[in-house]
Amino acid sequence: MHYFKAVLLLLIIALAGCSSTKQLVPIPSTQAVPQQQVRISIKGNRYIYPPFTIKDGSNEIGEIGRDGALIWERPAGRCCIKASFAQDGGVFGLPGQRAGLLCTFMADLAGGRQYTFDLVRNQGIFSFQPTQDSAAGVMQIHLPVCILPVIDVTGGKGINLNKYADAYKLPKVRTGSYFPANWASEEMIAWNYTKPFYGGENADTTAIYESAKRGVVAPPILPSGKQPAYYMLIAVKQFEDFFRVVWLAESTVECYVIRSADGKVVYQGTGHGTGRGRTLDVDKKALISAHPAYSNMDGDAWQQAIYSATINALKDMPVLTP
Repeated sequence: MHYFKAVLLLLIIALAGCSSTKQLVPIPSTQAVPQQQVRISIKGNRYIYPPFTIKDGSNEIGEIGRDGALIWERPAGRCCIKASFAQDGGVFGLPGQRAGLLCTFMADLAGGRQYTFDLVRNQGIFSFQPTQDSAAGVMQIHLPVCILPVIDVTGGKGINLNKYADAYKLPKVRTGSYFPANWASEEMIAWNYTKPFYGGENADTTAIYESAKRGVVAPPILPSGKQPAYYMLIAVKQFEDFFRVVWLAESTVECYVIRSADGKVVYQGTGHGTGRGRTLDVDKKALISAHPAYSNMDGDAWQQAIYSATINALKDMPVLTP
């Protein structure tokens, strides 16, 4: 009986994957591609369920399910294709998968051609990969983002962030630390169109933070050097714990994204996170350890709280433009 139920469940999932691909824009009706246009084809894989939403810029193309495909035409030139996930992973989804932006492909495409992309998954991270026949004519764009040292504005009430930075072997800074900005870095790497790096070790992050809250940062106080397209500043406003039968932790994090060209703040987000640990898990506060990206951090209430807060501060961030 259990075997029959398992087979039936797998059959239902397989059928659901095939039927979950829905295209909202017209399918090209001619074989030839006009010189001013490009034809884009996206192919899914067996890991996609529930379906992913595919957008071309602000234009929603449709939803792609297991082994489904979408095909459409658009003007040649700059394109930005995004895959997003509407709900957190569950029984039928990917364990640990969070709702939000999964990956982005930004490129300049030469006209008069068809481009085929496989939506692949590698070590839990999705990306659009052009097929060998489509690679020519693709000029992919990656935006460098400088992650500034994290500023602690908890008023000294938070847990020592430097201990966590040491556990993750993050670079040393004059003030502050790169924890928990390392979680923002992991998220940006997964998006696959931003190339984050740590920088500004000697920057006056307090002055940058005060200016960012007003919406613009004077370029002279931003660090010089590698000339990124954007700077990211993480501010920890709350990172604390308390005991109520079990250990509870709470965190609040702010994120500012600053355009390097003019110092304008193009995104500001605030995220909240909580964590819960059993009484016996108190050693995870004293013996701080590094967790792999996208792990569930079971029992580590302290890291779970600040990790969730950092990710939540980024979740509504729009795709950045060159």
